[in-house]
Amino acid sequence: MADNSLDKVFEECLEELHTVVNYIEGFSVFFVSGVAADNVGFNTLGRTYTSSVKRLLPFIIPFSQDGTYKHTKSLFITWYSRIEKDNLLKEKAEVEKKLKKQKSITIDTIGTK
Repeated sequence: MADNSLDKVFEECLEELHTVVNYIEGFSVFFVSGVAADNVGFNTLGRTYTSSVKRLLPFIIPFSQDGTYKHTKSLFITWYSRIEKDNLLKEKAEVEKKLKKQKSITIDTIGTK
């Protein structure tokens, strides 16, 4: 009896998960198709969208092999790549700042000066 209850709860969760991912797919279509402004969406929801989709990837990927959720995947890749690039540029600026502060000391070989 407990196994049947667990199966029922699992099916309900799976159904809810499908609903959520379908809503995300519908949201994604607007940006991928160019109907909605990509930069506005990214600046408003980009980090929230990518972190949410990243958590759902284990569910999305198996269903996306046949082209399902292709807009979600496309928008995720686009926005995630943009976030990663921004993060790397910030890291680069920090490293360059540290490099400018770092002094380089050399020792001359005897007889070269």
